Parts: sequence; structure tokens; C-alpha cells
Amino acid sequence: MLRALLGEGAFGRVFAAEDEQTGQQVALKVVGLRRYPREYAEHELRALAAIAHPNVVHLNEHGVETGASEPYLWYTMPLYQGSDLASTLEAKGALSLARAHTIFTRIAGGVCEMHTHGLRHQDIKPENIYLASMAGVADLHPVLLDLGGAAREHASRPLVATFPFAAPEQTEALLSGMLGEEQPPLTGQVDVYALAATLLFSLIGTAFVGHAVAQNDSRGDASPAGLLELRAALSEVHLARALEPIPDGALPFVRGPVRQRLNDAFARWLSLDPLARPSARALVSELDVLLEWGSELTRQRAARQLRNTLLSVAGGLTLAAAAGGFAGYQWHKRTMGEAHQATSAALRKANAAEGELQRAGTNLDKIIGDPSLGAVDKARRITEVVRTLEAESARLGAANARLVRDEKAAANQARLAAQQDRAALDKVQAALDQARADRAFAEAAAWKSEATRDQAVSDRELAEAARARAEHERAKSQQERAAAESARARLEDERDRLQRELSEAQAAARTAEAEARAAPAATP
Repeated sequence: MLRALLGEGAFGRVFAAEDEQTGQQVALKVVGLRRYPREYAEHELRALAAIAHPNVVHLNEHGVETGASEPYLWYTMPLYQGSDLASTLEAKGALSLARAHTIFTRIAGGVCEMHTHGLRHQDIKPENIYLASMAGVADLHPVLLDLGGAAREHASRPLVATFPFAAPEQTEALLSGMLGEEQPPLTGQVDVYALAATLLFSLIGTAFVGHAVAQNDSRGDASPAGLLELRAALSEVHLARALEPIPDGALPFVRGPVRQRLNDAFARWLSLDPLARPSARALVSELDVLLEWGSELTRQRAARQLRNTLLSVAGGLTLAAAAGGFAGYQWHKRTMGEAHQATSAALRKANAAEGELQRAGTNLDKIIGDPSLGAVDKARRITEVVRTLEAESARLGAANARLVRDEKAAANQARLAAQQDRAALDKVQAALDQARADRAFAEAAAWKSEATRDQAVSDRELAEAARARAEHERAKSQQERAAAESARARLEDERDRLQRELSEAQAAARTAEAEARAAPAATP
């Protein structure tokens, strides 16, 4: 039982439906069979139904209806709750690098499963990636939808393409078919390109080169001239992406070598040559480049934390070394290479303190073994040496205790600094997200204003054309009226002439009649 129309695309319509026997809620897709034969469609449905991957929509029941006026095939799928990626991007702005990694590694895994079964999807785009909410699962679950346009590897039919995200060889095959030219063969590499294009659009939004190509004119120009013009525009778009996938100004927070590696990865994924792109399986691993900037931020935060720790401890280490804290100096030497020059003086003092301790121990041995000293003198001198040793030991203990305190204080300060850095980064990220959202809203408003202006221009041109036609009709009417007036004047002149001639003829007749009557009277 059909419940509601969920969407409509190039190949068919999707309805929310309910199984009358089980009461299960499903999505039902209906696809017309005008584009490819029934046998082919059934074969593809069986192949698609065999795909079992958590990130690819699963086909349940399917069949073909031939009794309708237009034959069609149908299949049912799970009915998900959530929204597609296109709606998410429009509502919340671009994805973060980490979030994009989570979504697209899973979708790429689903594409690998399709390629393993010898199928290519052909229409990967934001509208066909669904972020479903699952009961008991906090994170959204990405699912690749719309398998109605899938095709066998190297098969020429069916052929679909959404121009902003389709591979160069895919758009060329579609346009060649429309122009009656030979179509180049296609492989699963078209899916790798579409994945990369969709990913890049999800990261940089309208900065993505060619994001609106052939999308604004719903009518489209299907004439040969229009198709050739579209082919040229797509060639420029594909070349620009391959040369500089991430334009200047996009992803401004990603800098340095990480940005270069990310740009190089997209250039490889969006290569004009299908053989230069990685396989879908290799792409899953290569997507880890999206996490490098997060790792770089972590490394930088750790470096700042270590630097702050070392700088905080430096003062305590210097005092400990000056007081004879040789053990503190050794730890300082291992961890404070960059502060070596500042603590060299402390090292000399620490060595001197150690030498003093060694000399005191040697003196004690000499005093005990000196036969010339009496018991009283030995006791007095031993007491002096012991007091010296106790004083040095006390100073060393105090220095080490201070070192421990300084280390704890430095660790606390480093933790606080890390928390402050994280909070500051979160604020910057929130500001960037808000700025992206504001920019997206502004661009949407600009597009709407541009569309309104174009409509106004079109309306004005139509009005001007109507006015010109009215002027032309008015001039034509005036000419016809003038011609009628002229004809009427000629008719009136002719009538007057005829009336004169009639009057003259009548006068001549009367004269002749009078003469005829007068003639008999004059004869006698």
C-alpha cells in the first residue's frame, strides 16, 4: 500500500509504502523499462540483491510489471529515518575533515563491495548518500542509495550521470551517445571519481569547481550546438579540478605540508586518466589523509605542552643544580636540550658540589687513618666533616623536593594550557562553521537574487517583444486603414464621375427628346 511520494529522479519514483501482510514500512522504487530491456533489468536486480553491505542499501523484494500501459520494474528497500548528505550540507554547512573521513570510508567500503560483484554505481552524489539514524546508535549511519542506475562492469547501458560529480569519461560517454557518436567504455573508476568529487564538495561547498554546471537550466539545450557547448564547459571544469582541486581560500585552516598532501591526493583521485586513479579499495586507505591535519594539531598541542613544561621547570632545575642537585641536572640534561646554554653554569656548580662531596669523603678516610692524630682530634675533625656532609645532603634533599614540586606545577600548568588551547580551537572551529554557514546562506540569497533578476530581465524582454509586436500590428493596421481610405476616395471620385456622366446623358436625352417633338411641328 503506497503511503507517500518520497522523491523522483531520472529513472523512476520512490514511495513510502506498507506491506499489507506484515505491516512493515518500506521504500518502493518504480522504474520504467523504456531505457533498457526487461531481461537486462531483471539480471541487474538479481545482482544488486546479492550485495550485502551495511553501507549499501539492501534490495528486498523485486519484480517486473508488464500489464501496465508502460512496463516497469519495482523493488523494495528499507525505509530509513534521517536525511541525505545534500540536505545536511545545506542545513549545517561543510563537513569537518574527521567527520568526512568517517562517512566516506564507509561509503567507499560499500562501493568496494559493488565492484567485487562486478557492478558500478554511476551516480554517487550528496543526494544519494543517506545519513540514517539507528535505534541505540549515537552516530549517524551512512548508506549509499539509488542503485537503479547501476551497471555491469564495462557495460554501456544503462548510462546515467550527474554532471557536477560524474567522471570525465562518464560525461563524455553520455554526450557522445546523445550526439550519435561512439561511446567510450566505462569502468568502476567512474565511482572513485564521483566519491572524490562528492567528498570535496562536502568539504569546501560552493568553492568546488563546477558545482553548478548544467544544473541551473531545467530545460537544458539538447541541440547538437548546446551539447557541444556543454562538452567544452565540462572539459574546462575537469581540467581545473585535476590541476588545483582545492582552490585558494578553501580550507584556510589546513596549512603547510598537510595541505599539499591533501591537494595532491584529490588531484590523483580526480585525475582525467581513469588508470591514474586508485581503486575503490585503495581509496579506503588513502582517505586517511583527511586525518593528518587533526594529527598535526595534536602534535602541535603536544609540542606546546612540552615546551611550556620545560620552560616552567627550567628555573627549578637551575636552582637545584646550583645547590648540588646532580640527579636533577641529569634529568634536565636528558629533557632540556634546547635549554642547554641557559643551564651550563648550573652544570659547573653541580659538578663543583659533587667534587666537594667526594673530597669530604676522602678527608674522612684520611682522618680516620691518620696515626698522628689523637682520639680527641679525630673525633673533632670527623664531627666537622659529618656536619659538612649533613649540610650538603640537606641542600640536595631540599633541591630535589623543589624539583618535584616544580614538575607537578609544570604538569598542572601544561594541562591547563592544553585545556585552554582546546577551548580556543573549539571556538575557532565554531566560528569557522558559523562563517561557512553564513557564507552558504549569503550565496543562496545571492543565487535567489540572481534568479529573480534573470526572471525580471526575461519578463522585461518578453514585454518588450510584446510591445514591439503590438507596435507592428498597429502600424500594419494604420497602413491598411490608409489603403482603405485611399480606395474609398477613389470609389467616391468614380461615383461622382459616373453621376456627372449620367446627368450629362440625361440632359442630352431630354434635349434630343425636345428636338424630336419640335421637328413635326415645323414640317407643315
